[in-house]
Amino acid sequence: MAGQPHGTLKVLITSVDGNTTHPFKAEDSVGTVHAFAYEKLVQDKTQVPFGTTHMEHDGQPVADAEVLGTLAARGQSRHGQDADLVLSLVWTSQGGRTRIV
Repeated sequence: MAGQPHGTLKVLITSVDGNTTHPFKAEDSVGTVHAFAYEKLVQDKTQVPFGTTHMEHDGQPVADAEVLGTLAARGQSRHGQDADLVLSLVWTSQGGRTRIV
């Protein structure tokens, strides 16, 4: 696995409200990243409740139970960045689907 020492993965999280990179353990779930991304990136939590958000990898929805190490091992995750895995936090707004690609 191309992760950092001690089984960590550098995860790039993208969203319409911004991007962030953070290390997570390879055995962490997407749900851990989901909660972190929501708290860190969503600017107006009153308009975007957590339950209306989800994570995507390569444009496909990913279950919160998915293990990061497994996901990183099977995807084209580099995204031209110094990241082991790229996930997007997406949600539906009044005008339809909101996402960053």
